[in-house]
Amino acid sequence: MREIKFRAWDKVNRAVYEVVSVAWSYGDILRKHSDSRIRGDWVPEKIVVVLNNGRARTFDYRDTSNMPRGYTTRDIRDLKLLQYTGLKDKNGVKIYEGDVVMKQGGKRGKIFFYAAGFFWENRDTTMTPLAEFGFGTGMHYEVIGNLYESPELLK
Repeated sequence: MREIKFRAWDKVNRAVYEVVSVAWSYGDILRKHSDSRIRGDWVPEKIVVVLNNGRARTFDYRDTSNMPRGYTTRDIRDLKLLQYTGLKDKNGVKIYEGDVVMKQGGKRGKIFFYAAGFFWENRDTTMTPLAEFGFGTGMHYEVIGNLYESPELLK
């Protein structure tokens, strides 16, 4: 069975964090908070991440505008969850959505989830399922960064 893990991109602080836990909700959270996503989908209601300084921070759907100074809850819509593919590169580095992966020969592409699987896409918009690349062996592929912290890697 594949290990289910996430990282999160903080759109405000422009940083990627390790996700400690995710509390999921089915649809109701959307009606409560007027989110524009499709109603009835499973969505994260609360996410706890580990910050770069080792402290935990909670993101949820609370109205944080009137919170006391120093309160550690932030709006969950500031985060983008990035799922672990279950695969590792040639150096044993776990491959997540949003990672930039260089394959043998120097071609670079981003990893993303679409429909029911993970794909690699390069600048020429060539989409290839990871299963077809032999990512399971990881022998010819290397994570060189992610498109959020280092978008220039895809130029």
